[in-house]
Amino acid sequence: MAAKKAKPKVARVLWDACVILEAIQGQDKSRYALIKPLLQRAEAGQLLIVVSETTRGEVSHLGDLRDQGVDVAKQEALIADWFENPYIVRRQVHKGISDLGAKIGAQHGIKRVGDRFIVATALFDGIDTIHTFDGDLLKLNGKIGTPPLRITEPGEDDIGGLFAQEQIDGEEAQD
Repeated sequence: MAAKKAKPKVARVLWDACVILEAIQGQDKSRYALIKPLLQRAEAGQLLIVVSETTRGEVSHLGDLRDQGVDVAKQEALIADWFENPYIVRRQVHKGISDLGAKIGAQHGIKRVGDRFIVATALFDGIDTIHTFDGDLLKLNGKIGTPPLRITEPGEDDIGGLFAQEQIDGEEAQD
């Protein structure tokens, strides 16, 4: 009997608000160049982008587009459309995440509540990588969680190599 070939694993990464804003606006060419391949992977069904609901609250306007004269209604529509993509996984803040966020904030000196919640969401959901451009969060790379949570700028290389792995009859195999 031939071995069944299972579906490839789908990588998951959690995005901070600053990455989402750049994904929607695409104004900073160097940052967007880091994000674009990930969006292409997501559109191809190879990546899920997890976001905390608190992040949705942070992404309330598109400053770069506003500065170009794009009205608020158009900005709101662009934001709403982006969050409705099938590769976006929205995670609510609940007691477990709230308590974990408070603990992590106290232990690691994370001041912003939104940052506490995205770190807690990643840990709670077993997501090993957060993408951000936030210098305060980037300083915490490898310092939180067991195994240590990766907090990096976007890039295909740091999503645990999941793009190259498949599951075959419950065992991992390299392409």
